[in-house]
Amino acid sequence: MPATTPPTIDALPTPPQTTDIANFDTRADAFLTALTPWQTDVEAVADNVYDNAAFAESQATAAASSASTATTQAGIATTQASNAAASAVSAINAPGTSGTSTTSTTIGTGSKTLTTQTGKAFVVGQSVTIARTSDPANQRMSGVITAYNSGTGSITVLVAVVFGSGTFTDWTISLGATVVQTASPVGSNVCHNSGFRVNQRSVSGTVTLAANQFGHDRWKAGSSGCTYTFSKTNGITTLNISVGSLLQVIDGEELRTGTYTLSWTGTAQGKIGAGSYSSSGVNGSVTGGTNINIEFNTGTLSQVQFEPGSSPTAYNVIDQTEELLTCQRYLPVTDTVHLNGQAYTTSAAYFHCDFRVPCRIAPTGLLLTGGLSSYSVTNASFSYTAMTGGAISFGSASVGGGSLTAAPSSSIFVAGDASSLLLSSGAKILWTGAEL
Repeated sequence: MPATTPPTIDALPTPPQTTDIANFDTRADAFLTALTPWQTDVEAVADNVYDNAAFAESQATAAASSASTATTQAGIATTQASNAAASAVSAINAPGTSGTSTTSTTIGTGSKTLTTQTGKAFVVGQSVTIARTSDPANQRMSGVITAYNSGTGSITVLVAVVFGSGTFTDWTISLGATVVQTASPVGSNVCHNSGFRVNQRSVSGTVTLAANQFGHDRWKAGSSGCTYTFSKTNGITTLNISVGSLLQVIDGEELRTGTYTLSWTGTAQGKIGAGSYSSSGVNGSVTGGTNINIEFNTGTLSQVQFEPGSSPTAYNVIDQTEELLTCQRYLPVTDTVHLNGQAYTTSAAYFHCDFRVPCRIAPTGLLLTGGLSSYSVTNASFSYTAMTGGAISFGSASVGGGSLTAAPSSSIFVAGDASSLLLSSGAKILWTGAEL
């Protein structure tokens, strides 16, 4: 039981004295009478002292035992902490959770292939972070493993989120949090034909362009010209620029004043306006209503995105029909089989066509994608005559349509008669002069 307060002992009365004979008897009786309860009080105090001493001893024993237990538990805790730290180190260095690579890799979104150690336990679908070993806080990429060969160490990651820019050879690959790919708001990418899917000029093979000459729709050579090839894999068109630079003039009507980010996939470097070339994730200031160039130097290039904000988001794939019609606002095309017109002399006929979408400005010229043999006109008896040796020339145009003149090499018409202009398969008439 717990310690208790000792009971009190009542004081004894004045004892008798032989020197006080007069009060001796009275005091002796009172003193002797008080001795019995006094004895009881003394015994109670003795019992209390004993009990308290026993309790104190038991508490001391328990305290010593607790101290010993605490020391033991502290030792156990220290051991467990050491084991946990060792387990953490072991987990970090486990085959399935970490690796390094010296593959030269450019920070950017899209598919990245590096060579790491063999025998790892990486699994397709795992989220990983590829961080520059010497600067992981500022230079890293996050994505999902799409392939790993444990025999060769080749690992491919589809990168969705990047921090920093540049090309480096010191990488640490480790498991990361599940990557949530932020989608671009619909319409946020103001780069036209950003995936190079529209090719109305039908360029092919090695494309060699003079300064300011167009290749794929909305893309033209820089001031030193441009040479590139292109290929399509899994629905993605990739350009390989070997000489010069390729640029697009972004229509100021689609810009709002503020910071924009230019991102892409590939080894080419890009810049905004008069800025410096850099790896994917370039920032620049734009003024609403004012055109600005985005330009790329040599290297591979695909999935270009130019969007408001200071950080790149996931590439925004545009509907292909929408993208084609957007490009035709700058380069209208006539590719119908027949154009109806009328001969106005015996050697020339006039033809008109409407554009599919209103043009940015009225075109000022024509470009035929095939030779003149790909175009034929009919006479009064509806007989076809190839335009070989003749000429097809621009007449006039507005933002809604244009006219042209077909003059075959011989006089086959009757003035005033109807005529048709026939385009053979693959032949097109491009209305030029409205591109930026």
